[in-house]
Amino acid sequence: MSGYAWPLGVPGWRIWAKLGLPLTIKVEIARDDEAQVFVASSKNLHGLHVEGETLDEVSKEVRSAILDLLHDNYPLAEKSGNQRTTLEIRTPLAA
Repeated sequence: MSGYAWPLGVPGWRIWAKLGLPLTIKVEIARDDEAQVFVASSKNLHGLHVEGETLDEVSKEVRSAILDLLHDNYPLAEKSGNQRTTLEIRTPLAA
C-alpha cells in the first residue's frame, strides 16, 4: 500500500492514524467573486473554513488551519507521532 493515505473521517481512520500512517483531508476551494477571495472548506474536517486573496495564500491558510484543527480536535494524531498529512486540494475553477 505504498503511497496510500487513508481519508480522515472514513471508518478505520483512527486505526490508520495510530499506526502513524498518512491521512488525506479533502479540501475544496472556490472563488467568491463578490468578496474577491478564494474560500476553502472541508467536509472531512469540521471547522475548516479559511479564505485568501490568492490560491497561494489560501493554500497556506489551509495548511495552518488543518494543523490547528487536528491538534485541537483529534489528539490521537499527535499521540501516534504521525506528522505526515497529505492534502488533496480540489479547485473547481474555470480556466
